[in-house]
Amino acid sequence: MPSHSLDLFMGEVITHNELPSVRDVKPDEAGVNPIVAKVSDGLYFNRGVEARIRSCLNQNNRVLVIGDAMTGKTQTLLHVIKQLYPSWGFFKPSPPDAVNQITDLKIVPANTVIWLDNLADYPQPELVAALNSRVQSKQCVVVASLDSTTANRALTDSDIKDPISSLAYWFHDCCTTLSWSGAEQHALAKISPKLASATKKDLPQYLAGGQQLSEFFFEEANEDEEKILTIFANWHFLGMRRALKTDQLLEIAPDYFGRDDSVASRIETALANLTDTQEFAITPLVAQEDSYCISKVLAELAIDSDNISESLWLLALGAASPVEATSLGLVAYQHDQENIAYQAWLKAATADEGTAMTNLGIFMSQNDDHGAEQWWQQAIAKGNTIAMAQLGTALFNRNDISGAVYWLSQAVADGWPQTRYQLSCR
Repeated sequence: MPSHSLDLFMGEVITHNELPSVRDVKPDEAGVNPIVAKVSDGLYFNRGVEARIRSCLNQNNRVLVIGDAMTGKTQTLLHVIKQLYPSWGFFKPSPPDAVNQITDLKIVPANTVIWLDNLADYPQPELVAALNSRVQSKQCVVVASLDSTTANRALTDSDIKDPISSLAYWFHDCCTTLSWSGAEQHALAKISPKLASATKKDLPQYLAGGQQLSEFFFEEANEDEEKILTIFANWHFLGMRRALKTDQLLEIAPDYFGRDDSVASRIETALANLTDTQEFAITPLVAQEDSYCISKVLAELAIDSDNISESLWLLALGAASPVEATSLGLVAYQHDQENIAYQAWLKAATADEGTAMTNLGIFMSQNDDHGAEQWWQQAIAKGNTIAMAQLGTALFNRNDISGAVYWLSQAVADGWPQTRYQLSCR
């Protein structure tokens, strides 16, 4: 199959035939974990949630599947779209430029599946309007997945939101959860004992769920390696998607390893073991020159949110990109780290990140209404629907009914469902 990078499409009118057909998409191209593909050996086991996925696609032209790591989210979605839309085009937008790509008719023609395998990779609130215009045309469907940890953070009832909250809420009436039920495990054991009870070198306790898989890694790791895994998992939990450098790890090491001359060598040994591809079915850490990233699977399993040191908070604050800082602010706010939250949102907002502007406005509204509304106005200029809802509510509270109705109506029109009830009460 030829490469389908954006470079091929820019400046040209793209026909349906120039996108890969859904039927031809391979599991690894869709984002199926290669370990799952290896262990399953091409086998697919029908899941009870498939009927709900089909219903969402038929009725709303979009679906979001939420689940823990290794529950088969991507594999299940790929199976369903191959049944429903085998001849349609398959388009997986590049996260940094997703809004422009999806808006451009030259890139996304009619009868296309827009594939957002990991919704957390698309933190642009402006994406809602672009996707909404596509599904309303009835000529595109949007298929997405999201891990449970990020979904819980994004779909919080709090006014403070994550960068992907707008997009996650866009799927509010067409999402479903996925896990391995006892009946599915039992049925699968009859078809494929290898999948139902994989060997240590393949995927231990694959169907038993996240906790058992996490325990396997920690049983195989020594105390130093456990501490390293916890640091990297917490780094990911704070919203940090960039690799953690060795010198950064050494900077925060005293909070986890104590202070002695052997710490540096102990960390070096632990890092070498955790990147050994022969030791684990899923290598816990991936080396990138002088830095490391935790495996996506373990990032969702090894979090210890009660063991986040002050030095890790501060390290993340200093290193975070605008989008990372927005997520960091939310996690800090939820963990009563209000100074970190304020500093993170201020950093992101001054770098033109709309969700951070909105959150900063909410944070400031406790004692500075004027400052809050200024940040919401800036966020609205970037198309942030949550800021529209916040400004509308603030205007209503000071009896500016016409202004309130205008901004609440805008929020509804732009796909923010929570505002419908507020508007009905005005």
